[in-house]
Amino acid sequence: MIALDMEATFLDAGAEVIGPCATVLAAMDAVRNEEPSLAILDIRLGSETTESIGDLLTEQGVPFLFYSGQALPDDMKRKRGGAVVVAKPGERKLQRLACRR
Repeated sequence: MIALDMEATFLDAGAEVIGPCATVLAAMDAVRNEEPSLAILDIRLGSETTESIGDLLTEQGVPFLFYSGQALPDDMKRKRGGAVVVAKPGERKLQRLACRR
């Protein structure tokens, strides 16, 4: 539900939206095939973390942030210590980030 609300918000703002992706595999395919200009990741999709998606985005030079109700796991903190993490619910926080572009 939150992902669909976010999608509608970005579409209303004129963005082209890829996703939302419900699985790590679907997100990896989207990153490989769609050339995103930025990404918003949850920390977990199902039972998997999105660490591999973050790795691929970093390799491709695509900026991203985490929007999640969870904290970064320790291994992801070590790798992504400087990552922006917006805690759910964070509608106003995301709006402020979007306005900084």
